[in-house]
Amino acid sequence: MNYKQLSPGIRGMVRWLREAWGYETVDSGDGSNWAAGQEGAMPIPMVAIQLKTWSFMTTAADVLLTRLVWAKIKDVHVEACYDTDTRIALLIVSGEGLRDFRGEPRAKILPGSST
Repeated sequence: MNYKQLSPGIRGMVRWLREAWGYETVDSGDGSNWAAGQEGAMPIPMVAIQLKTWSFMTTAADVLLTRLVWAKIKDVHVEACYDTDTRIALLIVSGEGLRDFRGEPRAKILPGSST
């Protein structure tokens, strides 16, 4: 992934989610595109993560929130979404706590496989 193509305020968090825990991020933003009037953009930092299966999405949401809290990331919200037409399951992570994150990816911080 070319992180330079992402909004600057969310790059660090996307990199961390992908490289530290193996999440498949599929969309992200830092709120700047919303401020610029881009349709569909959110006014707050967010990252969308596609899950491999929907069957354990509530557990996946709880695990992700636990990881974020353990990493001392505050002001964050995790939402689980499932589209019955496409059968795509997503976790949407949002909140000001994601903005300008500077953590360094390293080996998986908490036990458990990626979702």
